[in-house]
Amino acid sequence: MDEQRKVWEQMPGESGRWYARFTRYREMGPDRSLLAAVNEMRDQKGQKRSCNTPGAWRRISFEYQWKVRAEAWDEFERQRKELQAKQDMQEARQKLAAAASKAVDVLAGQLGDGGAGVQKAAADDILDRAGIVTVEKMDVTTGGEALHEPRLSDAERALALAGILERLRGDAGRRGPAGDDQPGS
Repeated sequence: MDEQRKVWEQMPGESGRWYARFTRYREMGPDRSLLAAVNEMRDQKGQKRSCNTPGAWRRISFEYQWKVRAEAWDEFERQRKELQAKQDMQEARQKLAAAASKAVDVLAGQLGDGGAGVQKAAADDILDRAGIVTVEKMDVTTGGEALHEPRLSDAERALALAGILERLRGDAGRRGPAGDDQPGS
Protein backbone atom coordinates (compact mmCIF):
# COMPACT_ATOMS: atom_id res chain seq x y z
CA MET A 1 0.00 0.00 0.00
CA ASP A 2 2.98 2.37 0.44
CA GLU A 3 3.62 2.66 -3.30
CA GLN A 4 -0.02 3.10 -4.18
CA ARG A 5 -2.21 6.04 -3.22
CA LYS A 6 -3.70 5.36 0.19
CA VAL A 7 -7.50 5.32 0.18
CA TRP A 8 -7.72 8.11 2.75
CA GLU A 9 -5.76 10.51 0.54
CA GLN A 10 -7.59 12.96 -1.69
CA MET A 11 -9.38 11.15 -4.49
CA PRO A 12 -9.41 12.27 -8.12
CA GLY A 13 -12.23 14.76 -8.58
CA GLU A 14 -12.61 15.40 -4.83
CA SER A 15 -12.27 19.15 -4.28
CA GLY A 16 -9.88 20.54 -1.69
CA ARG A 17 -12.85 21.90 0.25
CA TRP A 18 -14.54 18.50 0.47
CA TYR A 19 -11.28 16.71 1.16
CA ALA A 20 -10.70 19.07 4.11
CA ARG A 21 -14.16 18.17 5.36
CA PHE A 22 -13.41 14.47 4.89
CA THR A 23 -10.17 14.90 6.86
CA ARG A 24 -12.13 16.51 9.70
CA TYR A 25 -14.56 13.57 9.60
CA ARG A 26 -11.74 11.00 9.43
CA GLU A 27 -9.88 12.52 12.40
CA MET A 28 -12.95 12.18 14.62
CA GLY A 29 -12.12 8.50 15.20
CA PRO A 30 -14.26 5.36 15.12
CA ASP A 31 -17.25 7.05 16.78
CA ARG A 32 -17.43 9.70 14.03
CA SER A 33 -20.59 10.84 12.30
CA LEU A 34 -21.31 13.19 9.43
CA LEU A 35 -23.56 15.33 11.63
CA ALA A 36 -20.83 15.65 14.26
CA ALA A 37 -18.36 16.75 11.55
CA VAL A 38 -20.89 19.29 10.24
CA ASN A 39 -21.51 20.68 13.72
CA GLU A 40 -17.81 20.81 14.55
CA MET A 41 -17.28 22.92 11.44
CA ARG A 42 -20.28 25.13 12.31
CA ASP A 43 -19.00 25.57 15.88
CA GLN A 44 -15.66 26.71 14.52
CA LYS A 45 -17.38 29.29 12.31
CA GLY A 46 -19.65 30.47 15.13
CA GLN A 47 -22.74 29.18 13.34
CA LYS A 48 -25.80 27.52 14.82
CA ARG A 49 -25.56 23.72 15.18
CA SER A 50 -27.63 21.57 12.84
CA CYS A 51 -30.06 18.79 13.74
CA ASN A 52 -29.73 17.16 10.32
CA THR A 53 -26.85 16.33 8.01
CA PRO A 54 -27.06 18.53 4.91
CA GLY A 55 -27.84 16.69 1.67
CA ALA A 56 -24.60 17.79 0.00
CA TRP A 57 -22.59 16.22 2.83
CA ARG A 58 -24.50 12.94 2.51
CA ARG A 59 -24.13 12.92 -1.28
CA ILE A 60 -20.39 13.75 -1.33
CA SER A 61 -19.58 11.35 1.54
CA PHE A 62 -21.32 8.55 -0.38
CA GLU A 63 -19.75 9.45 -3.72
CA TYR A 64 -16.23 9.56 -2.27
CA GLN A 65 -16.73 6.63 0.12
CA TRP A 66 -15.89 8.55 3.31
CA LYS A 67 -16.96 5.75 5.62
CA VAL A 68 -14.78 3.11 3.92
CA ARG A 69 -11.82 5.49 3.67
CA ALA A 70 -12.13 6.56 7.31
CA GLU A 71 -12.33 2.94 8.46
CA ALA A 72 -9.18 2.15 6.44
CA TRP A 73 -7.52 5.10 8.20
CA ASP A 74 -8.61 3.74 11.59
CA GLU A 75 -7.05 0.35 10.80
CA PHE A 76 -3.85 1.98 9.54
CA GLU A 77 -3.59 4.05 12.73
CA ARG A 78 -4.32 1.02 14.91
CA GLN A 79 -1.54 -0.96 13.23
CA ARG A 80 0.87 2.00 13.41
CA LYS A 81 0.22 2.47 17.13
CA GLU A 82 0.55 -1.27 17.78
CA LEU A 83 3.91 -1.36 15.98
CA GLN A 84 5.09 1.73 17.87
CA ALA A 85 4.05 0.16 21.17
CA LYS A 86 5.99 -3.01 20.31
CA GLN A 87 9.06 -0.96 19.41
CA ASP A 88 8.76 1.07 22.61
CA MET A 89 8.40 -2.13 24.64
CA GLN A 90 11.49 -3.67 23.02
CA GLU A 91 13.45 -0.49 23.70
CA ALA A 92 12.31 -0.56 27.34
CA ARG A 93 13.34 -4.22 27.59
CA GLN A 94 16.78 -3.40 26.22
CA LYS A 95 17.22 -0.52 28.67
CA LEU A 96 16.09 -2.66 31.60
CA ALA A 97 18.40 -5.48 30.53
CA ALA A 98 21.33 -3.07 30.18
CA ALA A 99 20.62 -1.65 33.64
CA ALA A 100 20.41 -5.17 35.04
CA SER A 101 23.76 -6.04 33.46
CA LYS A 102 25.34 -3.00 35.09
CA ALA A 103 23.69 -4.00 38.36
CA VAL A 104 25.35 -7.43 38.14
CA ASP A 105 28.75 -5.77 38.03
CA VAL A 106 27.96 -3.47 40.95
CA LEU A 107 26.45 -6.29 43.01
CA ALA A 108 29.42 -8.53 42.25
CA GLY A 109 31.72 -5.86 43.62
CA GLN A 110 29.66 -5.59 46.80
CA LEU A 111 29.28 -9.29 47.56
CA GLY A 112 32.66 -9.69 49.24
CA ASP A 113 35.16 -12.55 48.98
CA GLY A 114 34.99 -15.50 46.67
CA GLY A 115 36.55 -14.24 43.45
CA ALA A 116 35.03 -12.37 40.55
CA GLY A 117 33.39 -15.46 38.99
CA VAL A 118 31.62 -16.39 42.22
CA GLN A 119 30.55 -12.77 42.75
CA LYS A 120 29.15 -12.44 39.23
CA ALA A 121 27.30 -15.77 39.59
CA ALA A 122 25.82 -14.59 42.91
CA ALA A 123 24.78 -11.26 41.38
CA ASP A 124 23.20 -13.06 38.39
CA ASP A 125 21.32 -15.29 40.82
CA ILE A 126 19.99 -12.26 42.72
CA LEU A 127 18.68 -10.71 39.50
CA ASP A 128 17.23 -14.06 38.34
CA ARG A 129 15.30 -14.33 41.59
CA ALA A 130 14.06 -10.77 41.08
CA GLY A 131 12.86 -11.75 37.60
CA ILE A 132 15.13 -9.24 35.84
CA VAL A 133 16.68 -10.36 32.56
CA THR A 134 20.20 -9.13 31.77
CA VAL A 135 21.48 -8.24 28.30
CA GLU A 136 23.70 -11.32 28.30
CA LYS A 137 20.75 -13.62 28.97
CA MET A 138 18.63 -11.91 26.32
CA ASP A 139 21.38 -12.28 23.73
CA VAL A 140 22.37 -15.88 24.56
CA THR A 141 18.95 -17.31 25.30
CA THR A 142 16.73 -15.57 22.80
CA GLY A 143 18.90 -13.79 20.26
CA GLY A 144 18.08 -10.40 21.76
CA GLU A 145 14.39 -10.94 22.50
CA ALA A 146 13.15 -10.68 26.08
CA LEU A 147 12.36 -13.92 27.84
CA HIS A 148 8.94 -12.67 28.86
CA GLU A 149 6.65 -9.75 28.30
CA PRO A 150 7.70 -7.07 30.76
CA ARG A 151 5.24 -6.44 33.54
CA LEU A 152 4.82 -3.34 35.64
CA SER A 153 6.48 -5.29 38.42
CA ASP A 154 9.69 -5.36 36.34
CA ALA A 155 9.83 -1.60 36.47
CA GLU A 156 9.10 -1.65 40.18
CA ARG A 157 11.84 -4.23 40.71
CA ALA A 158 14.29 -2.19 38.69
CA LEU A 159 13.53 0.91 40.76
CA ALA A 160 13.94 -1.05 43.99
CA LEU A 161 17.20 -2.52 42.70
CA ALA A 162 18.43 0.95 41.79
CA GLY A 163 17.72 2.08 45.37
CA ILE A 164 19.60 -0.91 46.78
CA LEU A 165 22.54 -0.21 44.50
CA GLU A 166 22.67 3.41 45.59
CA ARG A 167 22.70 2.34 49.24
CA LEU A 168 25.43 -0.22 48.50
CA ARG A 169 27.51 2.42 46.73
CA GLY A 170 27.06 4.75 49.70
CA ASP A 171 28.05 2.01 52.14
CA ALA A 172 31.11 1.11 50.06
CA GLY A 173 32.29 4.73 50.14
CA ARG A 174 32.17 4.80 53.93
CA ARG A 175 34.09 1.53 54.38
CA GLY A 176 37.78 0.82 54.19
CA PRO A 177 39.38 -1.78 51.93
CA ALA A 178 38.65 -4.57 54.42
CA GLY A 179 35.04 -3.50 54.79
CA ASP A 180 35.69 -1.84 58.15
CA ASP A 181 33.95 1.43 58.85
CA GLN A 182 36.19 4.43 58.35
CA PRO A 183 36.90 6.53 61.41
CA GLY A 184 34.39 9.30 61.85
CA SER A 185 31.56 7.65 59.90
